[in-house]
Amino acid sequence: MTDLKAKAIKIIENFPDDRMDYVLRNLESLQENFKPVDKEERKRRANEALAKIYEIMTPYRDKFPKDFDCKKEMQEYREERYGIA
Repeated sequence: MTDLKAKAIKIIENFPDDRMDYVLRNLESLQENFKPVDKEERKRRANEALAKIYEIMTPYRDKFPKDFDCKKEMQEYREERYGIA
């Protein structure tokens, strides 16, 4: 067992029994985040996240002029604020 695992186990052992449900829920949540995910699942999740972003952006899209250049605006802001491009 590595030193890190031993340290983690020692911390868990010091938790009171009435709080172990909290510890267990957090460990299970962490475990879910570290499960291996295949390439297709990653792609599906990325596309789903992108779709959510587009959904959030839709109401604001019409508020900017058609010729709005985000990169140009950022460059001008940086020059004005920090004196750099």
